[in-house]
Amino acid sequence: MPVIVAWSPYGKGQGTSASVMNIFGMVGLDNGIVSGLAKFEGPDPAYWCAQGYAICNPDIRGVVDSEGDSVVWDRQEGRDCYDLIEWLGVQDWCTGKVGMSGTSYLAVSQWFTAAEQPPHLAAINPWEA
Repeated sequence: MPVIVAWSPYGKGQGTSASVMNIFGMVGLDNGIVSGLAKFEGPDPAYWCAQGYAICNPDIRGVVDSEGDSVVWDRQEGRDCYDLIEWLGVQDWCTGKVGMSGTSYLAVSQWFTAAEQPPHLAAINPWEA
């Protein structure tokens, strides 16, 4: 299956936090439109997995449970994501196609990654960067 990467420093546990869920109410949407499984500003796994995609929500370098020193909006971040994309692209369960999606931080990080030209990166979807 193809993979969608949501690259950010936000961790994996904010999908049902009050700060995230209240955003929908502020714009007049019901919280029921999302599953609560998504990381902040990332694609909802409940929707995308049902469409035949895998979702990858990594903890980037130096953030949450990942070792190292964090770098934000830096070429090193693009190189790190390059490595992840190339690892994902050769997994037995993957079609070899990896994309990226998300808004804000997740969008900007796509540009740093695409600039590194990972061979398995099939598409980016940066919106509201």
